[in-house]
Amino acid sequence: MIELLDLQLPGVVGMRICGRVEKADILRVARAAEETLSRGFKLKVYVELESLEGVSLEAFVEDLRFALPHLTDFKKKAVVSDKGWLTRLGEMTSRFFPAIEVRHFSWEEKQQAREWVAS
Repeated sequence: MIELLDLQLPGVVGMRICGRVEKADILRVARAAEETLSRGFKLKVYVELESLEGVSLEAFVEDLRFALPHLTDFKKKAVVSDKGWLTRLGEMTSRFFPAIEVRHFSWEEKQQAREWVAS
């Protein structure tokens, strides 16, 4: 499940992931992202990853359907979690998509993550 977070940060789409991600979750996030884009912002994404128990095939397809045409619309992504391997994944993502800055933060660095993604 993805819960949208109202961070009150211009241009930032915030979310908390806990459990399994379904198509309806991706559609909610895509609507929030489209709204942000319509206001003239580049997308900055803030994610609190509590747990991930999988992504349905429909959610994966919907995510690609939204993200691929918008690759140049993304600016930053901050991921907060206790999963150290996400640091390496962020580094790899930055190599493949150099226009998108991706950083991983620990739970203790949550406020720093919000400040970084908003900058």
